[in-house]
Amino acid sequence: MEFEKMERNGEVCIVLPLHIYEKLAEDAEMLEDIRAFDAAIARNEPALPLEVWNAFESSVSKGMVALRKWRGMSQMQLASATGIKQSLISDIENGKKQGSITTMKAIAQALDVPLDILA
Repeated sequence: MEFEKMERNGEVCIVLPLHIYEKLAEDAEMLEDIRAFDAAIARNEPALPLEVWNAFESSVSKGMVALRKWRGMSQMQLASATGIKQSLISDIENGKKQGSITTMKAIAQALDVPLDILA
């Protein structure tokens, strides 16, 4: 692996090519996903289907739509479960608006997923 060791402000630092850094960052993200999956399995939580994850890969709003539909909920049912107007849910799902933390927490709870999935 190509890297350069140097000292900066009394701290040892490593300088490496961007492509190596990007690969390390990608691997770290994958490891985080694996750990989250393993933790969900350990808690006996059902894993989300691949179609839902693929939708989230495209965008959070598309993922939210896929997740809501997988849970068998309409926008009106989600609105009722969260106390959020259906029009706001529609705007979030269509990428027209971003929900506040409070809004997204309510949606995450109603869809039975951790908030960070919708962040």
